[in-house]
Amino acid sequence: MTTATHVTNSRHGYSGAGWMQRTLDYQKPPRQLSEFGVIVADLLGDLNYGIYHFDSGALLRAEWENTRRISIVVRDAGQFGTHDFNALTRLVFLAHEYQIKATIEAASSSYLRLTFHKVNEMFSPPKHPTLQEAVYKFEGSRAE
Repeated sequence: MTTATHVTNSRHGYSGAGWMQRTLDYQKPPRQLSEFGVIVADLLGDLNYGIYHFDSGALLRAEWENTRRISIVVRDAGQFGTHDFNALTRLVFLAHEYQIKATIEAASSSYLRLTFHKVNEMFSPPKHPTLQEAVYKFEGSRAE
């Protein structure tokens, strides 16, 4: 039994790793979330107000066993913008909160690939900046 089966909700109370692990348990053969997979599943649960709101096929195609990098392809109906919806802002805030690197790239027309990377401390700053640190750095970089 993995750590994920003991997790009931993400940091903000939405279904994440626990739900994802139960879903993977039904696969043939059953699959396991890595420790990093637990973090990513919880982040996605917080991002989408429950991980189950993502397309189940997209969730099952993700390599949840990977310990350093996990990608999911999602349909973008405009929610990853900065005005009408707040998914882009929430993704940035959550990546800082969960202390992992998040990248977005086009997967195809109307689809985005969200990739989550475990920060490699050998080649990166010793820790991912908190949201407060990122805001402070942003505010300090603007010329008055």
